[in-house]
Amino acid sequence: MRLAEIYVAAKYALHTTVSNPNLLKSLSSTEKFEQKYLELTKGAADNYHRSWWKRHG
Repeated sequence: MRLAEIYVAAKYALHTTVSNPNLLKSLSSTEKFEQKYLELTKGAADNYHRSWWKRHG
């Protein structure tokens, strides 16, 4: 497989996997991707922090 074929296959797989249109829009540019990544990782960190306090109170 050439690099172009891998890119097209990955893009197609991503489009078929992502069903949320807002998430798909956030992948359209680097800035939007970075913003969405920060939102998701912040949410994951907050959830971990809350669950840690529930376990270790």
